[in-house]
Amino acid sequence: MNVSHAVNAFLSRHGFSPAAPDIHAAISALLFDLEDGLENASPGRGLRSAMPMIPTWIRPPDSVPVNTSIIVIDAGGTNFRSSLVSFDAEGNPAVSFRSSLVSFDAEGNPAVSDMQKTSMPGIEREYSRQEFFDKIAGNLEHLKNKASRIAFCFSYAFTAMPDGDGRVIEMSKGVRAPEVHGCLLGENLSRALVAKGWNKPEKIVLVNDTSAALLAGASAAVKGKKYGTYVGFILGTGMNAAYIESGEIPKIAGMPGADGGPQIVVCESGKSDKMPRSDFDVQLQ
Repeated sequence: MNVSHAVNAFLSRHGFSPAAPDIHAAISALLFDLEDGLENASPGRGLRSAMPMIPTWIRPPDSVPVNTSIIVIDAGGTNFRSSLVSFDAEGNPAVSFRSSLVSFDAEGNPAVSDMQKTSMPGIEREYSRQEFFDKIAGNLEHLKNKASRIAFCFSYAFTAMPDGDGRVIEMSKGVRAPEVHGCLLGENLSRALVAKGWNKPEKIVLVNDTSAALLAGASAAVKGKKYGTYVGFILGTGMNAAYIESGEIPKIAGMPGADGGPQIVVCESGKSDKMPRSDFDVQLQ
């Protein structure tokens, strides 16, 4: 028996082509999902986009903070990280939260301090809504009242609100906290922090990891070379991308805060379902 023929027959039987999908067909399918997702408020199936295409109401900054500190949180697929990022009088920004383990010089560059990493709540067992936010608040005890503003990178699907908060669409990546679905993250975290003796945060701003990656690159270029646009791409526990939409987004036209100007859109591109899947893909879903 020819081994090569046998392997190809096995793969073909399960819908897995050794030649891989046609790249041009994949691009066309993805572009359809991008365009349809900007028009329709709810993801669908069939000839509707399965990608939420979530407007963030955020655009890259024209300037960066000066003489201030911000509490930074990263709730990832496996780890929960927290730190204090301080900006100097020149407004030099931290280039990326994920690079916060690097050392900084003494020439006015930003300082990243009080770094702590633990596991993401909900990985080891199912959490109730109160347990989930209490656990996050407990993880931030080392940063208690060290800054009045919090930047929260939440690497799960949520609907961004014009005021900077975010409403959870669903948890994923093995995190078990079903009661968190539909919750406002900033509002619930603020409540949990106050219950632990914190001053009420002045503001909590939610972004996801793709938006954070995009903003890190854009912020680092404020005083240097600027580019026509930026993207954020994450390939980790999950896959996702964000980009800057320069035109009007039909599904939010007329909503308060929708001025038609550029803003970051989170694609949730891992949900695109227009390419054929093998039996192996279906089992791993």
